Amino acid sequence: MSGSFVTRDDVSLRYRSLGVGRPLVFLPAWCQPADLYVECIAPLAAAGYRCITLDHRGHGKSQAPGFGYRLSRLAKDLQELLEDLDLKDVILAGHSMGCAVIWTYLDLFGQSNVSSLVLVDQMAVGTVCPSWSEEQKACYGASATGDAVMQLVSSIADEAEDPRATFLEDMFSEDYPASRKQKAVMDALQVPREAAAALVLSTLTGDFREVLPRIRVPMLCVGAEESHLKGAMPWIASQIPGAKLTMAKGRHFSLVEEPARFAADVLQFIQDI
Repeated sequence: MSGSFVTRDDVSLRYRSLGVGRPLVFLPAWCQPADLYVECIAPLAAAGYRCITLDHRGHGKSQAPGFGYRLSRLAKDLQELLEDLDLKDVILAGHSMGCAVIWTYLDLFGQSNVSSLVLVDQMAVGTVCPSWSEEQKACYGASATGDAVMQLVSSIADEAEDPRATFLEDMFSEDYPASRKQKAVMDALQVPREAAAALVLSTLTGDFREVLPRIRVPMLCVGAEESHLKGAMPWIASQIPGAKLTMAKGRHFSLVEEPARFAADVLQFIQDI
């Protein structure tokens, strides 16, 4: 079932809802629509959870205004979704940028309405500090200098050839069906270039190292053995009291490539709490 609501800055956002029961809200990655994750959450809906995936502003079937493409506004969108649907005791799950939105939400709005977290393959810090060691860079997930970040932002917004296709294709495993990979790429390219560039800047310049140790709800960290962030999720799990870590096979989109395995891991985590 699809639904929509209007934010307080007058933007219509669309979401998908499956199942009934305890709410689980899933936040997609940068430039990815909610529909990409339906197979990941369908088994959870069948197990007795109300699973909701949100199209971020500018993504999927949500409205694409000319403003609001920063983590703080996306966190506010999440807060307004929970309020509009009157969701309590929520399990928040996010993939990639979706994790950064969740951390921003926790920082701004607290943890009182959150029962647990599922975070999949995201960096704690995006931009490299020159004084950091190689080990620190790997642990934080930081890989780009400030100049490189701005070059990426500029190329997404302005250059004739949109770099998002190549950028995203490399994050899927080589044996993932080409037709499905191409669908994910084409969906990503529907996000306006200025919006995509602004969100890259907001995400890569975020630093959540001081937020992590203050998380007090149960959390599952899901990394991937071949991901460019394979060092980040173990470090993130180590920063959060009681966090559980699992490392999947595959690359950054491992949960999409093996949705049944992802759902089983999440269900086991929730049942063990």
